[in-house]
Amino acid sequence: MFTILAWLAIASPAPATLPPLNAVVCSVETYDELIAEFDSALAQWKEKYTSEDAGGKKRMRKIRPAAAFATRFETLASAGDGRALVWQLENLRHIGLKGKARNVKRERCYEQLFTKHVTVSWFGDVLTQAWKDRRRFADEKFSAYLDATRQGNKHAEVRAQSGYYLAVIDAGSEDETTRELGFAALEALIAELPDTTWAEQAKQDLFLLRDRAVGAMAIDFDGKTVDGEEFKLSDYRGKVVLLDFYGFW
Repeated sequence: MFTILAWLAIASPAPATLPPLNAVVCSVETYDELIAEFDSALAQWKEKYTSEDAGGKKRMRKIRPAAAFATRFETLASAGDGRALVWQLENLRHIGLKGKARNVKRERCYEQLFTKHVTVSWFGDVLTQAWKDRRRFADEKFSAYLDATRQGNKHAEVRAQSGYYLAVIDAGSEDETTRELGFAALEALIAELPDTTWAEQAKQDLFLLRDRAVGAMAIDFDGKTVDGEEFKLSDYRGKVVLLDFYGFW
């Protein structure tokens, strides 16, 4: 019996050795690695594109690099990387989807981003792309997405961006009451998040949309008449004033 058991031990093949767990994890490419590879491919494509004639450019527009990378970004997105979803949104026109399939893909990407990733620091990229696509949303849904971001994200720039978009929508309304609400929201943004880039943008918008709108008070300035007499625009308040701007080139 001992002899038989010893023979079996020698004759039996050794069990297959499984790779270490960390080796399996490391074999999955990261978003940073993949986006670097894509950016490099895109840069090469653009360089070649600029050197082509009209016919060559037309052919190259049909073979953009995004199509070759689509499956790999889809794999990352399926694994839970929200930045891969943003990449898909940015490249929807170039990954082979058309018509209804493209619209369905867009809707699914936004739904996942606004429900699963709204708290992340890079969510401003989502808002930027959503603003470009805003006419593809129902107004109520788009506003709900922005409000959810403003309430759920703790990062100042992201909160300011979502609040800015909400305010600008109202500030651009034809309804005077809604427009005034938008102006008030822009002022609130400036007061609450003054150190953000969106607060600076809000100041510029208030100046153009409210302070310099048709019918608003003109900026006072000093000048001289053709006879050399000094004056202020405010000297003519209540009168019709025609300003003629000209120059010499």
